[in-house]
Amino acid sequence: MKALIVLENGFEDVEALCTYDILKRSGFELVKCSLNELVVHTSYGHNINTDCLIKDLVNPEENFDCLILPGGKAVFNVLDKSEEIDKLIDKFYFKNKLIASICAAPLLIGKRGYFEGLEYTCFPGCDEKIKKGKKVNDGVVVSAKFITATSMYYSIDFSLEIIKYLQGEEQKNKILNNIMGK
Repeated sequence: MKALIVLENGFEDVEALCTYDILKRSGFELVKCSLNELVVHTSYGHNINTDCLIKDLVNPEENFDCLILPGGKAVFNVLDKSEEIDKLIDKFYFKNKLIASICAAPLLIGKRGYFEGLEYTCFPGCDEKIKKGKKVNDGVVVSAKFITATSMYYSIDFSLEIIKYLQGEEQKNKILNNIMGK
């Protein structure tokens, strides 16, 4: 499995790094990308090297099994204002690829109307721009080709649902037992 994870200045540390870590444990190849810089800064001051810029990706919807969008201030300060991010989401959406978003990031999908007829969750108040769909108060929601999560608290569950969606229940349980020390 190959996943593309978008990191931009101000992304939520745990949501991105926990997801990255757990998916790596499950054998995923992960590519970290950003809009403008190869070194980005987390919400809490860590510097993270990315692998590439989004503009340099060639047919990401063909070359990746899923798109992962962590939340944090980056969603409001950068990503919500980016046509490049909108186009990237569209590419995955129209290829019926999994799009996983957590905290504030579901608004990037929902503002495009892509949750129509589906349930989703997000951080409280981040649903104001979401045009369609039904917000529920669950920690993690899997609906059609979307996985959404409420907040960083649910990062492990979010990651495990990505594994289940792409690799199956048995692999999810294997990784869960591994991280629980069982």
